[in-house]
Amino acid sequence: MMDFSVNTNTGYTQPYCASSPAETETDTDNQANSKYDELLLWQACIQSSIDECTLIDMEAYSDLEDADEWNAKFEEVIQKYTEVADGTPYSFAEEGKSYGEALDELAQSHINTYDIIDSDGKITFEEYKQSEILEYNHFLPEGETPLTEDDEVAAEMFKSSFNFMDFNGDNVIDKDEVKTYYVMADMFDSIENPPENPEDAMDGNIKFSSVSTMSDIMTCDAPEGSEEAESKEILRSAMTEIYETNKTPQEPENKTELPKANEPTAKGKMALNIEKNLLKDNPFKKQDE
Repeated sequence: MMDFSVNTNTGYTQPYCASSPAETETDTDNQANSKYDELLLWQACIQSSIDECTLIDMEAYSDLEDADEWNAKFEEVIQKYTEVADGTPYSFAEEGKSYGEALDELAQSHINTYDIIDSDGKITFEEYKQSEILEYNHFLPEGETPLTEDDEVAAEMFKSSFNFMDFNGDNVIDKDEVKTYYVMADMFDSIENPPENPEDAMDGNIKFSSVSTMSDIMTCDAPEGSEEAESKEILRSAMTEIYETNKTPQEPENKTELPKANEPTAKGKMALNIEKNLLKDNPFKKQDE
């Protein structure tokens, strides 16, 4: 069975998974490198625990000959352990920091991890793809085949996910777009039954099922008119609204300083006074009357 415990080194709660590659001495020593590292480790441990427990349970159904029945039972068991895992969410909230400050720290650490080529504070698709491959291979169980850039299926999934996250269509993912992802992950468990006050759904806690489901939706190539396509449209619409509402105001690229008005001369002041008097006692107005 899964055993959940609090990691006192990092201050966040994670499942214990002795068989996970993440539990090496090096990783344990570096767990507090960044908020994003913590999140990755949490996800890897949760996934490892769910997979291990599911495989153990499924041994009892090895005699099922009908593939549909076996698949249905498999999904049922995974759902059972996912619900258990959701009782131990990842929390990016920190004592002494506002929601916005904690969110900003998590988003910045995410950007720092992915911005591996240009180091310009934004994520290009090439950076996104390479970072995803590095993460996948880092947590790959020993003996499994590493992922490479030649994998066309994976490349298509990465592209779908990248395009989904690029809310303003500028072909890069910026900090505001990363923040949008985490706000949605935080609120996702309330998406079907939202509270009257949206802030009640924003507690800084992210459930495993939320990031897992969001990932499935973002990476899928859903046929038009399908249920998957509808889910993808609903999720992106909600995230786009979050992004548009909270994005950082941008300064115009070609902003020019307007020249400062010169102090009027004595003659200029006289002209201004004459103009004011004309406006006040307009002779044409009197003639019209």
